[in-house]
Amino acid sequence: MADLFGVALAGVFGIGFVFGMWVVLFRRELAPLERSRAVYGHAYEEILPKSRLKKVRSMQPPSESETIEEEFVDDYEETQEEIDSGLRERTQWAKSNEDELKEQVQVANIEGIEASEISDEAEDEFAERLAREGAKTGDVQISLIWNNYNDLDLHVVCPSGERIFFDNRNSKCGGELDVDMNVKPASRKPVENVYWPEGKAPRGTYKVYIHHYAKHNKGFRSNKDPTEFRLLVDMEGTKKEFKGEISNGEPLRLVAEFTLAEKDEISPPPPNSKSVEIDDSLLDEFDDENDLGENLTDDIL
Repeated sequence: MADLFGVALAGVFGIGFVFGMWVVLFRRELAPLERSRAVYGHAYEEILPKSRLKKVRSMQPPSESETIEEEFVDDYEETQEEIDSGLRERTQWAKSNEDELKEQVQVANIEGIEASEISDEAEDEFAERLAREGAKTGDVQISLIWNNYNDLDLHVVCPSGERIFFDNRNSKCGGELDVDMNVKPASRKPVENVYWPEGKAPRGTYKVYIHHYAKHNKGFRSNKDPTEFRLLVDMEGTKKEFKGEISNGEPLRLVAEFTLAEKDEISPPPPNSKSVEIDDSLLDEFDDENDLGENLTDDIL
């Protein structure tokens, strides 16, 4: 009987030991995830080994904060104070870096840019964002879109050499930057726009640059650099799309260059090349009449 009791007791302890070891091992699997979530946020994917990460993530549903971030789109409302503050900071930055920006404009080359005819789908996306922001259109229009909260900026050098950008929105050459987004992280689908009203675009060469002004700390997964961008150039009805990517800290990138040729002047109609033959007898009669007129004048005098 004592032997039977001992066997039963050993069995209970054995089962308890096995259960305890299972709990310990299970917690060891979860501990790195919980610890990395608390310390690193979404960066826990870089902390856990991939073999464990896949298994552990399957054991737990995504947290509420992760779900919210994935579904979170454009719910940031900028206050006027925040906008004014951001504009003042950028203006000060532009003044402090004026010489450097001019030098970057001079030395920039088009590299790593893909140019193509724009598809109907891409054109619709540009049109949707421009309409959403009330952008204006004209003979020459340059529009920029990207898909995160970072602050990318358009810089357009017009034929006179003047540069249109956030600190020079209305140029002497007639161009205007009328849409400038993400001074603060307001939208994950932003757009910027420079245009010349109908009949106002000067003839000559235009150069389009993009600058990555700020990487906002919002939306960890969507704000990774480099930031991909797309540029639409509408040159008097001829449209072209340019694609590339840029990271914060890079100098101005030259993305597109195009020329508006001089308009053909209306030529005067060619002279009539047909000759008119005059009868010599008519000329003789005309001379006789002149002689008669002179004789009459002499008589009168």
